[in-house]
Amino acid sequence: MRLQVAYVSAFCLILMSGAAVFGQEQAASASSTTNVPRLVSFSGTLKDGVGKPVSGPVSATFSMFAQQEGGTALWSETQTVNADAEGKYTAFLGATNPNGLPLELFTTGAARWLAVEPGVPAAVELSRVLLVGVPYALKAADADTLGGKPASAFLTAPAQTPQASAPATPEITAIPSITPAITPTGNGATDYVPLWTSSTNLGNSILFQGAGFLSIGGGLQFPALAAATTLIGSPSQPLDLFASAFNSSTNAAALQHFRWQAEPAANNTTTPSGKVDLLYASGAGTPAETGLSINGAGVITFALGQTFPSVTGNEAVSGNLSASQLFSTVEQGTAPLKVNSSTQVANLNATYLDGYSAGYFATLGSNNFSGTETINGYLNVSGFINDALFLQANVTDPARGYTSSNVIGGYLQHGKILTGGNHVTNQATGATIAGGGLAGYLNIVSDDFGTVSGGLANTAGAGNGNGQLATVGGGFGNTASGLDSTVSGGEFNTAAGTASFAGGNRANANDYGSFVWCQQLGDQCNSNGTNSFTVSVDGPVYFYDGQYGQGCYLSASSGSWACSSNRNLKNNIRSVDSRSILQRVAEMPISQWSMKADTAGNNHIGPMAQDFYAAFGLGESDKYIAQGDAQGVALASIQGLYQELKEKDEKIERLSLELHALEALVRKEKP
Repeated sequence: MRLQVAYVSAFCLILMSGAAVFGQEQAASASSTTNVPRLVSFSGTLKDGVGKPVSGPVSATFSMFAQQEGGTALWSETQTVNADAEGKYTAFLGATNPNGLPLELFTTGAARWLAVEPGVPAAVELSRVLLVGVPYALKAADADTLGGKPASAFLTAPAQTPQASAPATPEITAIPSITPAITPTGNGATDYVPLWTSSTNLGNSILFQGAGFLSIGGGLQFPALAAATTLIGSPSQPLDLFASAFNSSTNAAALQHFRWQAEPAANNTTTPSGKVDLLYASGAGTPAETGLSINGAGVITFALGQTFPSVTGNEAVSGNLSASQLFSTVEQGTAPLKVNSSTQVANLNATYLDGYSAGYFATLGSNNFSGTETINGYLNVSGFINDALFLQANVTDPARGYTSSNVIGGYLQHGKILTGGNHVTNQATGATIAGGGLAGYLNIVSDDFGTVSGGLANTAGAGNGNGQLATVGGGFGNTASGLDSTVSGGEFNTAAGTASFAGGNRANANDYGSFVWCQQLGDQCNSNGTNSFTVSVDGPVYFYDGQYGQGCYLSASSGSWACSSNRNLKNNIRSVDSRSILQRVAEMPISQWSMKADTAGNNHIGPMAQDFYAAFGLGESDKYIAQGDAQGVALASIQGLYQELKEKDEKIERLSLELHALEALVRKEKP
């Protein structure tokens, strides 16, 4: 902040000069031993760097120079002055020294300039003020001495005894002339305020004082209070105008203070500028901005509440016409505004459009439609719809180059689509979140073309581009992170393998093409290799074909498959020739082999489906052998074998009896 002392009144100095002389005369009559006080009263005003008055105790350094600028101080002192609310203060120069001001400052008669430097941060010496009249009156102090000695050092003449005679005529002696130390030179014209053109020469200034007026024969400048810095600009010295208006409430006259002042604008920019403002205060208050301002281009800013006179008739305006509101007083049926141009009028605000008020039309903000709305053509919508659906069009995944659209529904938080509700991450595109979600349990798609149909805390995608086309049907806490992977639903299932499937509870399909269905109440189930099919449940496993209950089931207690063979499910029942079947089984080739798809080469024994079909003609194709048919052929062969064995047993029994009979006969015939 920078302070400057402004407007030191020369009249104050002149009046104090007269007061000092009058005081000297009184002091001389009162006591011949009283010295003239070596103090000079000085008044000024303290203001900060933007022209605001500074009040309270302020340190100030006063110095005297022989020059208006530069040079070495002839005398200096620092004292504290008390400024009032308007920054005005009065100081007595020399008050810090018991002897006051040194007489030597003024005995030469040379001009003396007073400089004031406020003792505040960033303050500098202010413009020096020329001292006139009063300080030089201190030379009168020399009358207290004669040759520098007091009157007591000299003999006095004896008192004269008055004689009774006619009054003597007093002797009139000539008053000795007082020659100033320096006699000013130069000349000037009448009524012109003199100007020191040098330290000893006077001439005309540009000020002319006539009968009740003062004219200036040149420019009148009000310089800046200080040089601008990067932190703050500086206003000009103010031009203050005062009027007086009587206040009936206080029963006293009140000053009306108007101030014009140039102020900086756009300080510390590449285009600094300025403006002229009008300030006002009533009474002893500090003038404040009125709002009336003129910028450097001559553009006037009016104060709030400024009104203009009404216009009657036609007015031609060249350029732009700006108004907060236009009123028309034309009769009903007459257009209040007519534009004779084919060019559209921008930002034209009307109460009616084609006879309809604004309530008949949709706005750019929120709209409520109470009736049925028909849309012919495309409807382009982006952003939130009822805070339940968010549409993103033309979204591009920069890493993979795909461009599509995202549809996000369910739990949403307006303005927090990336974090506060269901959302898409990893710049994925083509994503769909159909619904579901809850605070803390959001549904997320993290790779291109992923889908979460609903549920809570479900994720489709791996977040690195490897989980594209992943799908979670719903449920809770499920993740489909493999390419083309699927979690049908349930809880805490993971489909991490490519083209894998997981469902149920805690199923982990981690292998390529694996299928895992798990329902083991707390235990997790893992896939068993590439393209494996795993079903692990706590109860039986059923497989049915058709609506009549045909199928098989795996019992939880037996560990074996049981297939339907209910008579009620069958028709066209016929008997079979078991011996013929046995004969065909005996003739059917039985081989040891391994499956081509079995890379481990595990061995098996059995017939070929083609041989089985050729021998018995059972089943739908010669590529498969139904387990029921194989079991039926085996049972029929056993029956045929049993019949042959039974017949052989009967024949053996018969032959054995015959053998026993022959043996008995032979024994009888022996002598």
